[in-house]
Amino acid sequence: MAGLKRITGLRALVYLLLCALSALLLLLAWKNDHLDVANAAIGVACSIVTVIVVDLLWGIAGGAPLETEIKATTERLVLASELLATAQEVGLKRVYGGGRGPSEADLERHRTVTRNVDLCARALRYWTEDASSSRAFLAQVRTNIKRGVQYRLLVYRPYFQPAERERTPFALSSRPAQLGVQNTIEGLAGLLAIRSKLAADDQGKFAVKVCTDFAFSVKISRFDDVMTVAPYVNDAVVQTSPQFVISNIVGAGGLFGFYLEEFEMLFNDSPAPDDELLEAIGGRVADLAKRLN
Repeated sequence: MAGLKRITGLRALVYLLLCALSALLLLLAWKNDHLDVANAAIGVACSIVTVIVVDLLWGIAGGAPLETEIKATTERLVLASELLATAQEVGLKRVYGGGRGPSEADLERHRTVTRNVDLCARALRYWTEDASSSRAFLAQVRTNIKRGVQYRLLVYRPYFQPAERERTPFALSSRPAQLGVQNTIEGLAGLLAIRSKLAADDQGKFAVKVCTDFAFSVKISRFDDVMTVAPYVNDAVVQTSPQFVISNIVGAGGLFGFYLEEFEMLFNDSPAPDDELLEAIGGRVADLAKRLN
């Protein structure tokens, strides 16, 4: 019914006139003795009727066939072009769904990195989650350090007593943060176990710090000039947060520089694990170090 209401009086009048013209052409074809003229008249009459029927159906359907789809597709193409231009300006290479990490792409970047590895998360346990991943990570760290790679790793300081949690109420107010203390301990212990297995001269190239006075809201994995960033959107866990792959585009500034500046501010203002923390997790570090023998 809504489609029929779109058929205006003017259009109906045009339909009647065209129908009358078609009728006259059919009458001409019937009365004409010349076969070619009759066929031509019939063809024109049929074409007019076809146009009327198609136009009527278009009007009932709300417009020309695929008009809405074509318009939507055009708008999507324009938006895609704008997004591509913006992505190039800020260095955004890709956006994909959440993942615990590290991704296969990050593992490959870790194998080919030549200068810098910066890792920042509430917990970095996923790099050393089991014996196999710990050994693989240690082996790659040793290889990378030999070719001059510098590591900077930053995690939250795990708090064990309620009074300590009050020192950073925002950082530990979310449910994922409260439930992630054990993951933070395991991640930190794993990193310290890795460092303990490095040569004495190489341990300084594998810097581990704990964030005590700030609440950072992203997971950062930086390998030279490529960075994977996963914001903890509305305190969502990293598994469900979108992840961005960002490149360092010279002269563009953009997202890479923004997140690198954020990381360096946090890292430079955070201390190394203190004696109290080392004593609290020392047994776990020793246990994890044994499995690397």
